[in-house]
Amino acid sequence: MGAADSTLFRDVNRVAVHTGWLHGFMTAWAVGLGFAVLGLCVAAAWWRGRNLAAAPRAVSSAAWAAGAGAVAMTVSGALSLPGWQAALAGAVVAGLWLTDRVLARIALGGALVLAFSLVYTGAQYPSDQVVGLLIGAGLALGLRPAGTAVLRWLAIKVERSPLHLLVAAHRI
Repeated sequence: MGAADSTLFRDVNRVAVHTGWLHGFMTAWAVGLGFAVLGLCVAAAWWRGRNLAAAPRAVSSAAWAAGAGAVAMTVSGALSLPGWQAALAGAVVAGLWLTDRVLARIALGGALVLAFSLVYTGAQYPSDQVVGLLIGAGLALGLRPAGTAVLRWLAIKVERSPLHLLVAAHRI
């Protein structure tokens, strides 16, 4: 941890001392609301993808955003990095960026507030958040071809099954 990281951490925490009215929101965002926003963005991308002509491709791409989050969280934990929340958020945002830019922008806002809330509450340092976001985004983009290929195969199988409405809003 560098001096700039410590200074920024202390500066944010000095602000937190004087903004007691914000504590409840920041704590709620750090432990649940931020993840809920990311999950809702992924769910919305899946729902919107079901209505496209290329539904299996769109649905598998949305599913990759969630899968990439799980991979990033696992890798971050395995490397003992404290920014697993940011890694998950960075992966979801990057996965959505290649799926649905509107939802990706919403998720990006949620991810940045999540990262800030973890610093604001004193749970983690700014560098933990930056590294986590970058690791998550890098994993999501780097593993995307393999991840979406597997998920597209699965989506096509589901589309041809009685569960077809999970993949396509219309029967093909």
